[in-house]
Amino acid sequence: MVLGDQNFEVRQMIGKGAHAQVFLAIQNGREDSPVALKVQKDDGLREFSLAFEIQRRVPTEVSSHFCVTRDAFVYRDERYDRTRFPPVSAL
Repeated sequence: MVLGDQNFEVRQMIGKGAHAQVFLAIQNGREDSPVALKVQKDDGLREFSLAFEIQRRVPTEVSSHFCVTRDAFVYRDERYDRTRFPPVSAL
């Protein structure tokens, strides 16, 4: 799957909710740093804004357990977020 100028190899679905699915993926063939791709069926901009604000306000020792969106690829009817893939976190 190509998003922007990045190539992702999707390995498996690791989560699913009412508005999105989350997939484990390898970016640009880098096996040593897997990423999570969250696929939403809307632009998700409100959620992105809220998550950014929460991360800004929460102490670092707590926010380090959050998945932080590294890239967002927004299309007319879908949005793809790339985050690091920590062993334990809240997506």
